Amino acid sequence: MVSCYYYWDYVLMSRMAVLLGKPEEGKEYAAKAEDLKQKINKHYFDQQKQTYANQTQLSYALPLYMNIAPEEHRAALAKKLQETIAANNYSLDFGFIGSLIVPEVLSRFGYAETVYKMVTKETLPSWGYWIRNYDATSLFETWDVGRNIGDASRNHPSMGAIAAWMYKALAGIQMDETAPAFKKIIIKPAFVKDLFAEGHHESLYGTIRSAWKRNGNKVRLDIVIPAGCTATVLLPGNPLHR
Repeated sequence: MVSCYYYWDYVLMSRMAVLLGKPEEGKEYAAKAEDLKQKINKHYFDQQKQTYANQTQLSYALPLYMNIAPEEHRAALAKKLQETIAANNYSLDFGFIGSLIVPEVLSRFGYAETVYKMVTKETLPSWGYWIRNYDATSLFETWDVGRNIGDASRNHPSMGAIAAWMYKALAGIQMDETAPAFKKIIIKPAFVKDLFAEGHHESLYGTIRSAWKRNGNKVRLDIVIPAGCTATVLLPGNPLHR
């Protein structure tokens, strides 16, 4: 994990250098990132088995989240991640870091249904376990909050990225990284079975809204985009629309 975040630091430094008008420094950081990426894959990636490191859920997801995994293997690795979770009866095996990364990666590769099963699972560990066993209306600091661990908080942001997943994956409101502050928008909802979704974000340019619901075998999607902004709409199994 540490090596991956070291790589990600290089990537971010490269981007910031370019934005600050220092392209040569940007190239230096980008070269360091590429070198470290190659070393990570050489040491941790088993190309024949399509596995990373110790084959935990996060060990598959982290290289995909950071685009460390070779592009030609990413779809197969995402499928392996989904299969690993399904084989574990949709029980998660991660903590703070994975609670952000695993759901986002699964949704990116079309496995939002798997995320939903993990989130709503009512056995330990899961967000659903908190609701069923503790009537939780807030996020806890640890999965097993009933264990004697001293001062574990029951109002804590550590597993809170699942709220962002609801906006980004269920409602599908995402920022296009080619422009700042939602000037360009991506609407990419996941039509999870038996659900409906509605979400909005108050951007610098105005309200962005996405809402969908099922009507028989059809899905109706309504979106609102601020004046002066553009949006790319990506629907499951359909070509993009702008």
